[in-house]
Amino acid sequence: MLEVISQHSSENKTKPSTIEAKILYDADKIDGLGAIGIARVFAFCGQNGMPPKKAIERYKKKINLAIPQMQTEIGKKLAEKEFKCSRFFQKV
Repeated sequence: MLEVISQHSSENKTKPSTIEAKILYDADKIDGLGAIGIARVFAFCGQNGMPPKKAIERYKKKINLAIPQMQTEIGKKLAEKEFKCSRFFQKV
């Protein structure tokens, strides 16, 4: 179980090696791109004196990095459906 948890970070150089690790990785990325992810990006940018436009750019970059890194086919499909179809994403 510790191995699965240790492999879920995109900052970690170790790629998820089991199906459980891949599922956790994808779930974490999808969660981080949702409402929680938006709040984190805006909070981070606000704390660092960045304007809202910079936060939107940072969030778009986060989406563009996350989708290709998804580890499972269903994770890729969910991420693409959720974020490529989003009106917010298309307007940015």
